[in-house]
Amino acid sequence: FPGLNCSYACRQQGLDPASGVCFCESGYQLGGDGTTCIDINECSSNNNCVHNCTNTDGSFECGCAIGYRLQNDGISCEACDEHFYGENCETPCKCGRGAQTCHHIDGCVCELGWTGETCEQDVNECLTSPCHGGHELCLNTPGSYRCECKPGFNKSNEQCIDIDECQDSTICPQKCVNTEGSYACACNDGFKLDENEKDCEDINECQQAKCHDCENLPGSFRCYCRDGFLLNSTTQMDCHNIDECSDGSNTCSPHATCTDTIGSYTCKCPDKGFKGDGHECTACEDFTYGEQCSQTCTCNTSNTETCDGSSGVCACKTGWEGRDCDIDVDECKRGTKECDDTELQICVNTPGSVHCECRYGGVDLNNCIEPKPEYTTSKIETKVKVEARFETNIGRQEFLADSEKFVEEYEKSLNAFYEEENVNGFSSVKVLSVRFGSLIIDYEIIGSINNSDSFKTDLAKCMTQLLSGKINITVLQQTQVILTVTIKDQSGLQLTSLSSSAFPCYVLKSFGASCSSGKKCIDSSGVATCVDDSSDEDSSMFLLYLGVSIPLVLIIIAMMGCWIYHQKTANRVQVIRLSDPDVQKMKVCKELPKRNFFEDMEALGPFFGQVDWPSKK
Repeated sequence: FPGLNCSYACRQQGLDPASGVCFCESGYQLGGDGTTCIDINECSSNNNCVHNCTNTDGSFECGCAIGYRLQNDGISCEACDEHFYGENCETPCKCGRGAQTCHHIDGCVCELGWTGETCEQDVNECLTSPCHGGHELCLNTPGSYRCECKPGFNKSNEQCIDIDECQDSTICPQKCVNTEGSYACACNDGFKLDENEKDCEDINECQQAKCHDCENLPGSFRCYCRDGFLLNSTTQMDCHNIDECSDGSNTCSPHATCTDTIGSYTCKCPDKGFKGDGHECTACEDFTYGEQCSQTCTCNTSNTETCDGSSGVCACKTGWEGRDCDIDVDECKRGTKECDDTELQICVNTPGSVHCECRYGGVDLNNCIEPKPEYTTSKIETKVKVEARFETNIGRQEFLADSEKFVEEYEKSLNAFYEEENVNGFSSVKVLSVRFGSLIIDYEIIGSINNSDSFKTDLAKCMTQLLSGKINITVLQQTQVILTVTIKDQSGLQLTSLSSSAFPCYVLKSFGASCSSGKKCIDSSGVATCVDDSSDEDSSMFLLYLGVSIPLVLIIIAMMGCWIYHQKTANRVQVIRLSDPDVQKMKVCKELPKRNFFEDMEALGPFFGQVDWPSKK
């Protein structure tokens, strides 16, 4: 059939000789294309094999499991007999003496205690420590084992009990020590075991004793130690030095240093701060210090708590400082003392202490006296604000207690003073407050505004006389000496500070007064006087030349002296003390307000004489 391409063979289909089909040999079947032959897997269908089925090309084979043999029918399986085992029962059984049987699958099956392929190898059970008693030994036997007691032990109720060999009193001459499974001989103290480890011989301890004297005795000895040494209570053969410093048997002072020596000890007081022989040490007293208290402290004893006995350092009492406690601590300047910030209190430093006081008087800090309110002038009045410091012997406590009385008395006396001096336009004095140091009086002088110039001129004259001491005021039946005066503006700020050395014309100007037009101020016998500008011109010019030339010559001489001195002491620094009189004169000149040349020369009148300037050319 030309149209067919069969993989095995073809045949006619039916009666039509032109129609054919493909077919396959036994064990194969025709595939889906009708031409290809595919092997039939008989093992996937009912094949009647008892154990195993193996597919082959066009057929299949039956097989048996290990330990079985295929029967003649090709499908049945039978177990191996007792002489064979394994696959297809091909391996013969060659089991040894330890075998129990021959298994058709595994071969030789061993009895307990045997191992190996043929059961000829004995199992050593002792390797797994089957004997659990503490004193048992394991003995291996063919196919088994047994447990026995170790030497020195007996079996009792399945337990190994130690044999006490020491129950035999003859076994050792002195002491017998039973041990587990054995025994040992021992000797009493003072004896040692012989080489046979049984007999005992006396020990001569004196051969090893370190004591000073030794006596050997049978089985013992006796040691003796000298004074300062102690026998070792354990060995009874060593003489140890007694550390009296550690055991407390010394007689040193608690402040002393104890030094142990061989057989004795020494005591020594501290190098500084104590005196004594070591057995008695006394701390330095009465402000002494150093070795054996041989030095005297430099502390001020009144201001010092203690003086360190070792270093001599002074421990100051509160309120004092310095190496010798002789410097008072000014707590007010340091700000360590805080007073009420209402300005009614003031911090007062005292030697070694500090406290707050009322600034304007009063003994109760919670109720300090306050300054009086300032006087309010009318349209026809003017006033000058003054702060005057008077020298007085009034104490601080008296001031605090009687400050209100001082306000009244000073106001009364000042009013009387200005009235007696006939100050033109004067109205009254209002004392606002009084402060301590010596006594500082703040007051206002009220006068008529219509006579303002003459009012201030008269005030300046009175103040000049007060400052110079030509006149004084009396308060509380005591003459008051005025030290300084401060002129203030209407807001209370300082304008000018005046002292006893102030020039009268300067005082006049400080009060805001001046000479009228065409007049000038001169210091005439300590009084500010207004005179005509045109008088005594010739003599004035001479005095002018003289007053100018003398200072210039002095200045040149001083400069030359300074230059020579500077060349000699180029590397030295000169300290100028502000308290020197010359420096005070310089300060006075510096404080003078700016004026023209003639006014300056008038101010320097006490140095160059009184000068009447006819004209200011």
